[in-house]
Amino acid sequence: MCTNRPIKEDLERILNKAEIGCWVLDLSTNQVNLSHVIKNLQGLPPGYNPDLESSLTLFYDELHRNLLREAIETAVKEGTDFDLELKIRTAGPSRRWVRVTGEPVFEDGSCSRIIGSTQIIDKQKRVEHNLARSEKRFKSLVQNGTDLIAVLDEQLHFSYVSPSVKKILNLTSDSLLHQNAFERLHQDDRDAVKDSVNSIAPFSRLTLEPYRYKDGDGNWRWIQSTVTNLCRDPDVSGFVINSRDVTGEKNEKERLKLLESVITHTTEAVVIVEASPSTHPDRKILYVNDAYCEITGYKRDEVIGNTANLLHGPETDTEELQKLLNAMKAWRPAKVELINYRKNGEPFWMHVSVVPVTNEHGEYTHWISIERDVTERKKYQQELLASLKEKETLLAEVHHRVMNNLAVISGMLHLQATEQDNDELSLKLLDSVARIKTIATIHEQVYRNETLSAVNLAKSIRKLSSDLVAVLNPDSDIRFQYDCDDIHVNINQAVPFSLVVNEIITNAIKHAFEGRERGSIHCVLKRDGNMAELKIKDDGVGLSTGFEQSSGVSFQESVVEMDQERDTRQATGCGLGLQIVSALSKQLRGSFRLRSNGSGAAFCFEFPLER
Repeated sequence: MCTNRPIKEDLERILNKAEIGCWVLDLSTNQVNLSHVIKNLQGLPPGYNPDLESSLTLFYDELHRNLLREAIETAVKEGTDFDLELKIRTAGPSRRWVRVTGEPVFEDGSCSRIIGSTQIIDKQKRVEHNLARSEKRFKSLVQNGTDLIAVLDEQLHFSYVSPSVKKILNLTSDSLLHQNAFERLHQDDRDAVKDSVNSIAPFSRLTLEPYRYKDGDGNWRWIQSTVTNLCRDPDVSGFVINSRDVTGEKNEKERLKLLESVITHTTEAVVIVEASPSTHPDRKILYVNDAYCEITGYKRDEVIGNTANLLHGPETDTEELQKLLNAMKAWRPAKVELINYRKNGEPFWMHVSVVPVTNEHGEYTHWISIERDVTERKKYQQELLASLKEKETLLAEVHHRVMNNLAVISGMLHLQATEQDNDELSLKLLDSVARIKTIATIHEQVYRNETLSAVNLAKSIRKLSSDLVAVLNPDSDIRFQYDCDDIHVNINQAVPFSLVVNEIITNAIKHAFEGRERGSIHCVLKRDGNMAELKIKDDGVGLSTGFEQSSGVSFQESVVEMDQERDTRQATGCGLGLQIVSALSKQLRGSFRLRSNGSGAAFCFEFPLER
């Protein structure tokens, strides 16, 4: 037969293991009887039975003490039980959470005592704390995350929408609540999305293909969602949607797809190589398009992992290669043209343009080379150069023959002039000889130039002036000063310009220095933008008073003579020279002025240069 003592001991053992202590507050004595579990927990002596106020000091702080004091007072007055979670002091330095329950006991209509229990609940509080922290983190993630979290009920209406919908779709959570989620879905995507959602088994998850969704501004955004079917979960009762905006990724993917299509189908070879050599002395090829294989004859797997040296051969220009390598070492774009070799050994010309590629951090990651077969262009250029050389040779021969024929004509006129008894006729013939020699001089200069398309006017002035002195007055001491820019014109402008110079210098040599042993002629040729400016000034006797001519005034027939009394040149008779100058000035679309200040004459002439 069992006794009460073993049962009591078993109960105490169970309560002790469960860390549950008992206490009784005797209201008649105001003493609290504590079980040994509570005394052991708080390090109290075995016979310690404190009064109510002393027992309250066993709790952690005044807040917890007041909570228990108020609960006891309410239980006594109103007869209600209480159940509190409080902190107590322990035998060590730590604090522990306990659950304190109390029940008032009434005798003869009044409360005589309160019986209660104290249970250690540290583990439970830790679990609750961790759960609360986890919930807080989850809530923070949902509220502040970049992804859009939403819950749809079984009718696919929004029952929850996270605030991130504002960032993603420029909509508010409240504006979407209870709306059908498919109202803003693009018409072309609705059926596919609905079928996918309906196919998800309970407690299963599916990532949908990107679909279009209308944002608050009326624009279509590409959205990608992962849907979890929690319709059978009573805490959710719907579909949990985790969505993100992939519009940028979608557009970038389309752009890359377009670029890939362009690279794949372009007729120019595209090569991608590593930024810097890794294991090989030269940069390895990482990608080539179809055009590269068509141009070179190599298959893609024969090229990938190889280097550009694959195409080089005996006629490949090493200087061009070094130019390319130097640019790549300095991370500079470069362009070269060189001979490469196809797989069958056939040489061909290739234009190569390389540029470095950087990532978002500005680090060099690759080189891209655009290569084009320019063999036909090179062949055409060579044929064109050969044809041009042939034409230049023919044109040079024409100039040479013209020059020889002019020399024959000039010689015949000179011979006729020397045999004339009429001095006036003889002088006119010699003037014509000078003009013909001027034209011949231009053809000679063109013939001797490396290019047949340009004549240096500065050289023409020097050559003409020295030749005219030698022909017209070889015994004179006429000195020339030059300040001439190198201006190059075609023969269409060179001939009339030289004839103008011939007429002015011829006039000066003949008439400016009569009665003098020496003289000076200053020739200035300058370029001002698209205009050429010529000035020829002598320090001779000058022109007669009032004799100033320009291209804007009709020319009188005049011959410059010496006025012995005033020691100046006068205008009398017929002046063919000025008529020639006027005509040539119009041919060159220029203008001229003829001035005299008593200490010489000055001729100024300007005309536009042809491009």
